[in-house]
Amino acid sequence: MTGALEDLLRRHVEAGTVPGAVGLLGTDEPEVVAAGVASVGGRPLGADAVVRIQSMTKAVTAVAALREVEAGRIGLDDGVEPWLPELSHRRVLVRPDAALDDTVAAVRPITLRHLLTNASGYGMALDESPLTRAMAANGTEAGPEPSPLGADAWLARLAELPLTFQPGEGWRYHHSFAVLGILLARLTGRPLAEHLAEDLFGPLGMVDTGFWVPETALDRLPAAYRFDDGRFLETEPAGGGPYAGPPAVDVSHGELVSTCATTTASCAPSPTTAQRAHRWSHGSTAA
Repeated sequence: MTGALEDLLRRHVEAGTVPGAVGLLGTDEPEVVAAGVASVGGRPLGADAVVRIQSMTKAVTAVAALREVEAGRIGLDDGVEPWLPELSHRRVLVRPDAALDDTVAAVRPITLRHLLTNASGYGMALDESPLTRAMAANGTEAGPEPSPLGADAWLARLAELPLTFQPGEGWRYHHSFAVLGILLARLTGRPLAEHLAEDLFGPLGMVDTGFWVPETALDRLPAAYRFDDGRFLETEPAGGGPYAGPPAVDVSHGELVSTCATTTASCAPSPTTAQRAHRWSHGSTAA
């Protein structure tokens, strides 16, 4: 079965779909295979590559949030304002393309359920509108690279803007889960990186998952590309870019990097899983 998976990945590499790819097949004892290169013209891509999983972060933070619900620390229909006072007294655009001051009061608070279902009223605005321009101007629009703003600063700027629709009455992608990350950080009293490392990643053996790649593991971070006019354009170099090394700001609103395998051969056998996860969250070991 692994041979078939490897053949599939190689066919995509040879067809020019991707420079390199890693795949996992199986459940109880899955096998991981890699094909292609870590960068165009560079070294082969390793099966232990640490890749940017971006919106898969939403699934992870959803699990983390539901664990808090299970523990009784917050309810699905609880308003988030006790932890995120920036989101009190929201204003809502009368229509998505309205002027920023053409608003009405929100009829209900934003709840955890709204965040989990992309129904908070915040989200990616792909149409040309005053809100789209305002998000670009204040640094809260979604882009291919992580926001340079720390979590609190990012939320404060987002709260300057009105909602596109009444909470629970529409759907827009992305921003609700960035807000969810900040909610989890404040609910647990620690940065989301630390909470996920100790509550999820450590116990699950996901010791290579975090919000950045430690400096000692940068040789496992492949380049990032976008496909344009029939060719790959590098957006982040192998071993570099915004995910390389610990960031200067709190990235509780950010997106994760991870691997296909839960553990790698480079994991030292002596520390406990929790210790490795804790070190990873601070960017001080390759795990």
